[in-house]
Amino acid sequence: MTLALAIEPDGGCAVHELVEDTELRQLQALVDGYIEGIYGPGWVGFVNEEGLIKNLDQNVVGTNLAMECDWYGGLPLGEFLRGTIVFLGEPNEEGESTDVSPDMLRMVGIRPEQFPQYNL
Repeated sequence: MTLALAIEPDGGCAVHELVEDTELRQLQALVDGYIEGIYGPGWVGFVNEEGLIKNLDQNVVGTNLAMECDWYGGLPLGEFLRGTIVFLGEPNEEGESTDVSPDMLRMVGIRPEQFPQYNL
């Protein structure tokens, strides 16, 4: 299982356990549609690929977290990612997902110690 951080447009944050066999379906359910990746050093995030087309709510907290964590992408000034954003660690050598970093959890007020079963 992989630990993921989901940030809702209203700023609500939740930690989810993703199961390898159903990870894609879980990610699609969390973002409510097909996924599109966003990337930064040591992490990957997923958003609804049609978030702008569907006019999903802006996700200020998630966009700011991505930018604070050196997101490789970017948006025009005043624009934000749309809908739920799910953050994970960067894929390992086999391309498999890894746990979201303890630093990202701390940045949104979640204590990594709450998840002792993970090596955070």
